[in-house]
Amino acid sequence: LDPAGSAVEVLPAATGALEGTTIDLSKGDSIYMGQQIVTGPNGQVQIIFQDNTHLVVGPSSTLVIAEYLMRNAGSASKFVVDALGGTFRFATGNSAKNAYEIRTPTGTIGVRGTRFDFDVDRQNHGETSIVLYEGAVEMCADGEQCVRLSEVCGVGVIPDQDAAEVFKRADQRAYKAKADFHYLNNQTPLRKDFRFSNVPRCRVP
Repeated sequence: LDPAGSAVEVLPAATGALEGTTIDLSKGDSIYMGQQIVTGPNGQVQIIFQDNTHLVVGPSSTLVIAEYLMRNAGSASKFVVDALGGTFRFATGNSAKNAYEIRTPTGTIGVRGTRFDFDVDRQNHGETSIVLYEGAVEMCADGEQCVRLSEVCGVGVIPDQDAAEVFKRADQRAYKAKADFHYLNNQTPLRKDFRFSNVPRCRVP
């Protein structure tokens, strides 16, 4: 089984479960398609995939690498993750924009060459919130029209059983949502290549 990527930094507790076997993840461990990554309250896994996509699985989070199919030229033809709950950071790598798909309990996030944080709220039926730093994302609630989030520092929400919605950065609801983004408020736990330079200007003043 070829690795999909590598865990370049790990804070315990963090585990990886694959084909019925669960291991404690450590720095340098390979990450595989089909693996479920689970972190504890202080856990964190920073992953760089073979196509140079960067993904952070934050504290108290669960994510499955659902599909990861590499082409020869260092890009993925299919890159699908299931974010089941918790807090995450995502930056696209060398793959085509339409290769990426992030599935959450309330819908899907289509990636358009971009950097963003997202949060999947287990207490609220998996409601998904996104803060955008670069590029654009398509937010598609299950069975609803897709909505595009393209304003830097803007916030998008995919609620439970309702259409996705975009809040302008000056919208009061965007301020409220931003209080919950783990890495928007503190990038210190991240390696330098996982920190985004424009994050400070997206914070709530």
